[in-house]
Amino acid sequence: INELVQVVLNIVNNAIDSFVGLQRKNKFVHLYVKEQNNTLQIYITDNGCGILEENIAKLFEPYFSTKGKNGTGLGLYMSQKIIEKQFDGKIDVQSSPEGTTFIVTIEAVQDILET
Repeated sequence: INELVQVVLNIVNNAIDSFVGLQRKNKFVHLYVKEQNNTLQIYITDNGCGILEENIAKLFEPYFSTKGKNGTGLGLYMSQKIIEKQFDGKIDVQSSPEGTTFIVTIEAVQDILET
């Protein structure tokens, strides 16, 4: 469970970072969890600056960062590895200039649902 919390916190922190320099009122980061077909889906949605289409394919590559010197490029890479290896799951991304949604999908293990 600690690894799952680490992944969610990393994505939430990235969402918060997407607001830097953004002139938008009512900024938000929403977290929504849904169980469906024996899977657990965690939706993390923000109304930040969005991710350029050409960067979405690179998001999970090691050392890729859009944060310049403020990013290591390891957060999403490690998050994806944790979800794939520890939880046999995946992370999907949907983005537009109005914001981004990360969807973390893992098998709905009973121990996770009870925590």
